[in-house]
Amino acid sequence: MTEGNFVDYVKLFVTSGNGGKGSIHLHREKFITKGGPDGGDGGRGGHVIIKANKQLWTLYSFKFKKNFSAGHGGDGSKNRSSGNQGEDIFIEVPLGTVIRNTETNDVLFEITDEDQKEIILKGGLGGRGNWHFKSSTRQTPRYAQPGTEGISSQITLELSLIHISEPTRPERISYAVFCLKK
Repeated sequence: MTEGNFVDYVKLFVTSGNGGKGSIHLHREKFITKGGPDGGDGGRGGHVIIKANKQLWTLYSFKFKKNFSAGHGGDGSKNRSSGNQGEDIFIEVPLGTVIRNTETNDVLFEITDEDQKEIILKGGLGGRGNWHFKSSTRQTPRYAQPGTEGISSQITLELSLIHISEPTRPERISYAVFCLKK
């Protein structure tokens, strides 16, 4: 429902990042003839995270931007170097927002606390490099794992109009004094 600048219901398409590929690399140095495998692991893909922001009061910022994707993980490299982790994406919503899976209409969670962070979609795992596959019988493995793909989903953000927060300490004290005066 949209009434001017107040938006309390919006559908978003979110995608987590893919994991990076593991590296196939054999160690080479000038005076080391058979160095063996030293391929590094791929980095994990970025997560999609919902974060509470008490400064917001409407979902108006999602009226025109409805697609969010996290970063992909970097590929592994030589010397057992792991790839970079994908950049996480933070979606800031006001307190009292209910997050639903659009396809199943199940409630995933509700944002009620000021510092609450919830991971909606986890990023893909990075693949293992060829260093993990060495053994006494296979001393130079020439394969590595690819990273797993990220997840795509459509979610619905719905703003609860009645959000009652727990009173702070000064409010409780003033309420107690008010009750005692009666």
